[in-house]
Amino acid sequence: MTLKSMARPVCVAAALMLGLVPAARAEVNTIDITQDTMSALPSCLDFRLEGVCFWLRCSWTGCSIRTSIRLGHYIPDLVISAYHEAAENPWREIRKTLGHAQELALEQGFAALIDYDPGEGAQHDSRPARNHATVTYKEADAIGHPAADIVEDIPLPEGPCPSAADMMTPYYQSAIDAIEWRLGVVEFVAHAHKPFPGIEELSEDGSWGLQTWGAVYPRVGQTPQPEDAKAAGMAAFRAGHITTRSGEPARVYDHLSSGGTTSTAGYRVWLPDPLKPADAKTGTFQMHHPRSESSCEILGVDDRFDGLDGWAGGTSSSRTDLDGDYVWSMWRRYSCCEREGSFITSVSW
Repeated sequence: MTLKSMARPVCVAAALMLGLVPAARAEVNTIDITQDTMSALPSCLDFRLEGVCFWLRCSWTGCSIRTSIRLGHYIPDLVISAYHEAAENPWREIRKTLGHAQELALEQGFAALIDYDPGEGAQHDSRPARNHATVTYKEADAIGHPAADIVEDIPLPEGPCPSAADMMTPYYQSAIDAIEWRLGVVEFVAHAHKPFPGIEELSEDGSWGLQTWGAVYPRVGQTPQPEDAKAAGMAAFRAGHITTRSGEPARVYDHLSSGGTTSTAGYRVWLPDPLKPADAKTGTFQMHHPRSESSCEILGVDDRFDGLDGWAGGTSSSRTDLDGDYVWSMWRRYSCCEREGSFITSVSW
């Protein structure tokens, strides 16, 4: 089921109008996200010349071999928000444009099936001030990055590569995917072997051990993580994990193209693989809220030796939001060659 066709024009218009209005609460707007993203280019872009592509070009006078440089760099594909209450995305324009539709989807869809209050998520004790809670719940949205097209216009020696994401397009909304995000009915059956420790963990090396934020599966809004910022990171990662995979059973989302190659905008593009733990090429994250950062990192970092506060830092840390709201950009690594004919092969170094 597609989320794109109706939502994108509304989101773009709202970004232009609402982004110029000062925020009245702790939130971010499109201008904030774009400015943060541009400030992170020196750290997150990681532009490299990776090899050479060979092309066959033929005309009535004969055929010749052409070459073009193969280059690679990161692109901010998605803005992923993880937040406490349904329809209350901390990204202002998205909340104003999609929030009402999310409320309707919950009230007329999921909430009609069971006795359930959609405004409170799946449990009631998940706010950061209650870090003793065993299970924390978050909503999550993954939206096409507003700066993706801007990055494509950066004057680089070659390229840059085109993004697979469409700007301001909803790829995933947990309120629309309400049944699976809250109950995981099909998730538990389709991936029954994956929720066990060690199968796929959000940690610095992707394995289960002394330091792990939690298991990627089941990809639902609840996670047994008492640190609110880490629980939000788990929700954001799960939303990106779903979005970058095709054919996810019973999920309501739009697939962000991943893996393999494609030809677009005069380039042959090697797309990043679906998001995986501890694999920076498939996705790194730049925080916008509650802390504005100009660097990217993989989620799941080992913070055992970072002092008492650690990565999340409890309620006093600037990475922990008292309202339970978080926003990241997800950057993915692309590789591409400018087309010069019929593709033969590429040589990488």
